[in-house]
Amino acid sequence: MAIAQRVEDFDSAKQLEKLAEVRRLVRDIVERERKVVVWSYFIGNLAMLLEELSCSAEIVNVISGATPIADSDVEEASGLQSRERIIREFNTTSRTAVLIANPQAIGESISLHKAADTAIYFDRDFNAAKFIQSKDRIHRYDPDGGSPKMYYYLVSDDTVEQVIDERLVIKEERMTKLIDTDDIPLFDLVFSEDESVEDIKAVIRAYEQRKAS
Repeated sequence: MAIAQRVEDFDSAKQLEKLAEVRRLVRDIVERERKVVVWSYFIGNLAMLLEELSCSAEIVNVISGATPIADSDVEEASGLQSRERIIREFNTTSRTAVLIANPQAIGESISLHKAADTAIYFDRDFNAAKFIQSKDRIHRYDPDGGSPKMYYYLVSDDTVEQVIDERLVIKEERMTKLIDTDDIPLFDLVFSEDESVEDIKAVIRAYEQRKAS
């Protein structure tokens, strides 16, 4: 079968096991009357997740780069809620809620930790800085301990997602070690261009291993 035909015949709603898993996880969390954040780095997946999870809670919203900022004219003209309004509702509502978001669209100043203690990563990329920052959205230092935080990473077998997961573990461990030292470098310098080279090498190694097996 031609590649184009495979792409045309691909039914994400039926064939992606990750969709079934994210539905199950969200259902279990919502049934415990907890709120949850679902992260995805890709615009197409955000739309797909919204469709799949639209009935999973009383409030289900998406924040992406296309979501208007503040109560701007764009918000009024487009009929879309602003990022601030969506986040405010998520943080304050007493109803069950799911927030589907792109890490690039939610900055460091935004806090979700008082509303949610669980995050699900439907997909990720090699950007460790954005990944660590997204984890911090539901985590803040609490001298009393606070509620435990749960992170779910959905990783498909025999895919580049396994390489991404391995690389992010290495980068996060490296960042933690650097923070524990006396001299803390600038955050952007921790993940240099050399890291991108290592990411590419890791992808090539995984591909060669799969091809040889």
